[in-house]
Amino acid sequence: MACGFLYGAHPGYLCRDEAEVELEKGIKENHEEKVPFQLSARTVTVPINNGKPERFPFHAIVIDTSVEHATRLRERFYSLGDPDRAAKVYPYTGRYFFVPLLKSKQWPVDKIWKLAKTHADIIRDLHPIFLENLQDLRNPISQQASLREGFMTMTHMELILQES
Repeated sequence: MACGFLYGAHPGYLCRDEAEVELEKGIKENHEEKVPFQLSARTVTVPINNGKPERFPFHAIVIDTSVEHATRLRERFYSLGDPDRAAKVYPYTGRYFFVPLLKSKQWPVDKIWKLAKTHADIIRDLHPIFLENLQDLRNPISQQASLREGFMTMTHMELILQES
């Protein structure tokens, strides 16, 4: 069962194995019991209007689990916290925001659809970069960060400023 998706995570470039390990640490904090889940890159759809058959398809990193674990898993993903703070503790996945695929009082259909649409726009605007002679993004480049962490914390504006 699809519980939700990671807002802003590019489905073609996220290393799912590494992301699962880091997300598992994040959702296990303050909890004894492990809740199983897996990430998959695929197209999902969300309703555009409540009670109407029209749906919006988009490509995302989807969080899947069994029906019996879905509610607990959603609650744990809600507790991941503010992406700005979580990114400091979980540099690879902390900046992504969990968006549920099922409506609730806090998550009405129009809010889910708007975030899905914005996510699709972000993903469409992301482009890969290629670096020559780079063996591993996880290698530390300083005592505090790896090259990946450096890339993950860059913003579009920083890249524009560096190019000029």
